Amino acid sequence: MIIYSEAYHGGLEQYGILIPVRDSKFRRTFAELRAHPVLGPRQSEWHREHAGRSITREDIRRAHSESYVNRLFSQELEKEIIRTF
Repeated sequence: MIIYSEAYHGGLEQYGILIPVRDSKFRRTFAELRAHPVLGPRQSEWHREHAGRSITREDIRRAHSESYVNRLFSQELEKEIIRTF
């Protein structure tokens, strides 16, 4: 599942993350997925518009390893964000 909204043009400041994030990376990724010959026609299966609710641990687990999810929900969050970006 990919949660993405073309209307969203922000960074991660609302989550207390002051690392600048370039929106163009996410737009290009989404455009590539839509253009993919297999994934593009199946967009309704993998794309979910942001519904205004917080992303849960289970949502993140659908796309990431258990060890990564555990680091996000631990005291290691800040280190993980810096390492990721």
